[in-house]
Amino acid sequence: MLRISISAFIHLLAACSSPRRTGAAREYLGRESHYLWGKRYLLRVIEKDAPSSVALQHSRMVLAVRPGTSEAKREAIVAEWYREQLKEAVEALIEKWEARLGVKAQRLFVQKMKTKWGSCNTFSKSIRLNTELAKKAPECFEYILVHELLHLIVRRHDDRFTGLLDRHLPQWKHARDVLNAAPLAHADWTKRSFFRERAGLEAIGRGAVKHVSFHEVTLTGARLRREVTQRMLSRAMRQSRSFR
Repeated sequence: MLRISISAFIHLLAACSSPRRTGAAREYLGRESHYLWGKRYLLRVIEKDAPSSVALQHSRMVLAVRPGTSEAKREAIVAEWYREQLKEAVEALIEKWEARLGVKAQRLFVQKMKTKWGSCNTFSKSIRLNTELAKKAPECFEYILVHELLHLIVRRHDDRFTGLLDRHLPQWKHARDVLNAAPLAHADWTKRSFFRERAGLEAIGRGAVKHVSFHEVTLTGARLRREVTQRMLSRAMRQSRSFR
């Protein structure tokens, strides 16, 4: 009979209970699901000898490419289209929120980010937004935009910061929870990031990390979860022997 201490069980549970998963890898073939502002579209790929394009037709996302276009090139075309969608949305909202909050962002970047939905450099007053936001519901995008703009007033996530969010965006907690439960995107992790993520999970297992705050998101792949789970299980089994 295997006996496992409470401490070992907590470690094992932490390893098995990753807070989020990475998004599925895309191949950019017909009938794949893709999202824009929270709405699902089925991909339709058309090959023709003309400039590439992406367009929405009812419930379909139509990707037009030249014959023989590689998967990597298709991905780049769709990624750029998402970037343009988000840039248009930012332009429609940024002035409204800058005026309401009494702030001004000097520079604004829209780019692919692996571990965050957005970020703010309070010294240069520049804001970066993840292109993956274009796939989420509009209120999630608006929450991140307001969140980052508020950092131009308050640097830290303290009571004053949350109070400003409560005042200007009362439903922000719901948007935050939706984003925290959602994957960012599929990513092929480098060796350095793999070990950094593993260290983060082990810190959670030790109880050193109690929570993940706001939009700072840790991506954890299946390979990482398996290794940490195996290591935690081995540790639990070793500890159990001392109780026999």
